[in-house]
Amino acid sequence: MPGLRWIVWFALWGCGLASARAEEAPAAAWSAADTALANQYIHSLEQNPEYGRVLDLLWKLYDERGQTKLLLQYFEGAARQPNSQAARILYGHLLRRKGNGEKALEQYRSALAAAPRQPLVLRAMAEVLRDEGDLEGALSQAALWRETAPAGTPENVAAGFFQADLLRELRRSDEAVALWKGIASSRPDDVALARKVIALLMEQGRTGEAAAALETLASLPSLDAESRLEAWRELGRLREVRDEPELAVAVYEQALATLHFRHFKHDGFLTSLIRVREQFGGLEKLEAGWRKRASGGEASEDDLWRMVRFAQLTADPIAEGEWLRQLAARAPSNADYQQQLAFVCFRNDHVAEAGRIVENLVKTVTPLPADLVF
Repeated sequence: MPGLRWIVWFALWGCGLASARAEEAPAAAWSAADTALANQYIHSLEQNPEYGRVLDLLWKLYDERGQTKLLLQYFEGAARQPNSQAARILYGHLLRRKGNGEKALEQYRSALAAAPRQPLVLRAMAEVLRDEGDLEGALSQAALWRETAPAGTPENVAAGFFQADLLRELRRSDEAVALWKGIASSRPDDVALARKVIALLMEQGRTGEAAAALETLASLPSLDAESRLEAWRELGRLREVRDEPELAVAVYEQALATLHFRHFKHDGFLTSLIRVREQFGGLEKLEAGWRKRASGGEASEDDLWRMVRFAQLTADPIAEGEWLRQLAARAPSNADYQQQLAFVCFRNDHVAEAGRIVENLVKTVTPLPADLVF
């Protein structure tokens, strides 16, 4: 469609359209740079006649010069010419941009009659029908749009989300949820897409489906370690909200099994696990199991630290001191354990013991921890 670019020449010289221009706002002068820019926009739209940023820029260029009517008149004529598919589509876009949805739909229908199953035109029709308030008509066009692309492709996914939005507006939420789940399953390794679907499910109040989607996300082999931990964190909280404490505990234990106890996210999962048992029951059983492991001859530093945190979170300073003594003995080179034990001894009125610990720290630790001030 090389003739489209001559529109700039018409804009500059009038070419018999002066009366049409006189009806609009006074035209600003066109510079050589403006002409080149308009040609660039039109050439880009010839190659890809989509409704988007380039069309907006072309419209703005003519609007600033009071010549949008000229722009529309040219494309109206071009759309009548044989083999003018791109001109029909662009004329429809420009009518839509002007706010004339009905006439835009006429051009889109004409374009589809010449070449059916064009995703760009079907999408434009669906969007205009939605804007015009014809949600059922928009849904029908969106379904056709989605059928033009294989499942899992960006075009198919975009059409699917558009369909789901329309279904929600039509209060057909079950169908929208099924569509979201289908979109997610069409791209099983797409983490960003999975998260978008999970957010939509939560927004719709479908916490059961969201929990299932989070489980699937957390199990993806392609998921990086930190994202997996975040998925487990969200899933655990969601299980708590749904009053599913055993499932929440299972999630937190799964996360803890993958983490070294010094990992910065370990304590968050440990705290959540204890709080769930404290709120929903099973705290005594949890403590008994941990105590048995920590009291054995093969107790690890992790086992002892869990008992320290359990005592801290359940406000048991005596037990905290007892477990810290064992932990400090288990790892005598760890000044942090010694320091924590000193603080606990002071709180428990074991001043002499605290003093001995501090004296030892002063002799053996350089530099001395800044907060070791009594």
